[in-house]
Amino acid sequence: MPRRSSEQAPLLGRRPRPNTLSAAQESLSRMEHASVLSGRDIVLMIVCLCLVVTGLYTLIKYDDRRRMDDVCVSRHCVKTGARVLHALDEAVDPCHDFVAFATGGWQAQHDNGTRVLDEVASDVDHAIHKLATRRIPPEMPDADAHNLGKLQAWYAACLATNDTQPEADTVRALLAMTRPHALAWLHAHALDAWFQLSVQPDASSSAHKATLHLAPPTPASASDIQAGLTRLQQVGVALEAQAGDLLRLQAGLASAAPEETLPTDELPRLAPSIEWDAYFSALGTQPSHIRTSAALLRSIEQVWTATPESVWRGYAAWAAVRSLPDGTRRACLRHMQASLGPLLNRYYIAEAKLSGAVVAQAARMADDIRATYFRRLYELPWLDAETRRMALAKASALSIHVAPSASAQELAQQYADLNVSQHRAQNAWRAGAHHMRHALSELGVSPYHARQGPWTAVQAAYLPAHNELDIGAGLLRTPILDTAAPMYLRFGGLGSLLAREMSHALDSAHGQFYDAYGTRRAWWTNATAQAYAELEACMAQQGRDVLQAVSDDAGLVHSYRAWHHILDNGGMRVFEQNQRLPGLVLYSHEQLFFIAYAQLWAQRGSESHARRLHQALAHFAPFAAAFECKAPSTRCHVW
Repeated sequence: MPRRSSEQAPLLGRRPRPNTLSAAQESLSRMEHASVLSGRDIVLMIVCLCLVVTGLYTLIKYDDRRRMDDVCVSRHCVKTGARVLHALDEAVDPCHDFVAFATGGWQAQHDNGTRVLDEVASDVDHAIHKLATRRIPPEMPDADAHNLGKLQAWYAACLATNDTQPEADTVRALLAMTRPHALAWLHAHALDAWFQLSVQPDASSSAHKATLHLAPPTPASASDIQAGLTRLQQVGVALEAQAGDLLRLQAGLASAAPEETLPTDELPRLAPSIEWDAYFSALGTQPSHIRTSAALLRSIEQVWTATPESVWRGYAAWAAVRSLPDGTRRACLRHMQASLGPLLNRYYIAEAKLSGAVVAQAARMADDIRATYFRRLYELPWLDAETRRMALAKASALSIHVAPSASAQELAQQYADLNVSQHRAQNAWRAGAHHMRHALSELGVSPYHARQGPWTAVQAAYLPAHNELDIGAGLLRTPILDTAAPMYLRFGGLGSLLAREMSHALDSAHGQFYDAYGTRRAWWTNATAQAYAELEACMAQQGRDVLQAVSDDAGLVHSYRAWHHILDNGGMRVFEQNQRLPGLVLYSHEQLFFIAYAQLWAQRGSESHARRLHQALAHFAPFAAAFECKAPSTRCHVW
């Protein structure tokens, strides 16, 4: 019987149909296998792509970094290169005397004692003189015109006054007062006598309440005392006291700084001869507490009772005139900066054309340096864990203020009660009285922070009680801050100054006694203090002035590291800001950084100053590497 077609043998070349379920499983297996291979391929492709991108980035960055070797040929770069080059004395071996090498050309053109910072201060004085003597533009807003007019009237009276009768009459009236009233008059006009009176935050408490501080008076030299007595004689005030009498009186007063907060009731116990109730009544205030030193009060009591009336009167008269300007331009400018700082600051900034971009660049530089300190604190071997934690908190909390300025309306209100006369001495006394009157009105305010400068000064100041760095407007000038100059010059110059001042937040002289919030308390552990003392002893063995050396090293090291950190993380724009200068292509960027450092701190004719700078450089390894100098056998590093 023939088989059915389904049972017949397959034709030649025809394969039997596979089982449907088995075929599906086999297909799924092939797909899974293909899927695994695809995943591996993708991972491999990603890795290859990353390598390619990294290589391209490295190549591009290397190519970008070569822009630093380009020479800037702009007019400004040519002038900057010429200034730096002319200051050099290339005949000197930089390893033997780097300061002479970097500044010998500049020193040859200046007198002994001259500093680069003093030259900039002279430029600031010139700008202030211009704004204080020029015609007020009619389009100036009313508030600004009023403020500037008051400033100009004060300056004109200081330069022009020849009538000394008001000065003599005021001193004679002072000498006719009782002792407590005379003392109160002097302090009400912000004048030092017996002690220095001021309103400051009480840093012993986190409340930082505005508190009256009694501190030692500012010491005066024999020549300063004689100059004051000669002035009194010239205006017709006859005194029996001699300069030697006042020197002995001053020497008897203790130099103890305010270290304890005392109830006012304690003052009669420590210095009973001063009629404190009458004194505070004449001063116009009744404080509940005083920040002072018991040792200072006891010395005041001892000298007060032992001083003859003639010497007492001579000291009071001298204290009244010791700070008066003598009518020269320089003296009037200095006194105006000290007495009318906030008012002057606003109009100097406009006169000097300090734009927001200039202020922002200085602020960025300071912040870059602060970040460098922050990174370095993680590495310092002499910090233990607890002190490191506190130091990091303090560096993080540090606030930076660059040339702060109040509005015209705020200044008009602040100085509304300052009446300017035509007499130099009266205006100086009135400015002091204005300052003290406003300060006394703030007693009890918490937290208290009255900004005290540096205003137009060519300096930066660290304020421990506020953990704050204030940068004066006078620093924001060429050559200290030249916004168009290469970055290595800016950090070598201004950067080192800011880094040096910032170091006081963390040093043994100031920083260890104030915490991140400006409260006075010792936050270093014994272990950290001991390790730090060993480093200081090592520096002393090298013949270095330890306190100065620590600050010098900090300024140099942290400005250099901040600059290099920017280079290591920068792009085309950063590299373009580090191009070479005409005439200086034989010097590396690192060498020019150190040249800028020496040129900022240059001082003609001071061997001790030059030795300090050379020691700071010689003990810094990147300097020795840059100039191929022999390194000292022993290096002691705090920073």
